[in-house]
Amino acid sequence: MTNDTVIIFSSSRSHGNTRKAVDALFPESQPKLIDLNKKNISFFDYNGKKENDDFLPLIEEILKYKTFIFASPTYWYSMCAQMKTFFDRLSELYSSRTDLLKALEGKNVFVITSYAGIESPCFEDPFKLTSNYLKMNYHCCHFEYSGNNEKELKRNKEKQKKFLNSFKEKISS
Repeated sequence: MTNDTVIIFSSSRSHGNTRKAVDALFPESQPKLIDLNKKNISFFDYNGKKENDDFLPLIEEILKYKTFIFASPTYWYSMCAQMKTFFDRLSELYSSRTDLLKALEGKNVFVITSYAGIESPCFEDPFKLTSNYLKMNYHCCHFEYSGNNEKELKRNKEKQKKFLNSFKEKISS
């Protein structure tokens, strides 16, 4: 099940709450995890002068998998900066590597996020809309609460179960 899945992870803290959420969902057989903090991915440049960083090799590596799980904390209602940079760089595939762009079609997409305040209703939008635009199959997002509210912390277990059921159902079909 997890052999065909890759987690593309980003956070300012590689072992913070988002990583804990990933580990809670996949405690025994975790899919391959790629930490964007360990990659040299430059900002998008309209002139295409970023050809020597890790972005294209990373895209080539993740294309081996059928399912992508993007994991990012919620920062100001959206994904963190490292993940946003990764998503911005997808734009250059339109001009430089349409073969890689085409290979993204049909891939499954799931999202994991951690948050401490309120669950952001717009957090999923960039993932959903980008997936749809790239003809990828967006499925769902798991929102893992990491604050101090005991009631919300208890809800994590039921949300984890719901996410995993959806994950298992979608990747097995």
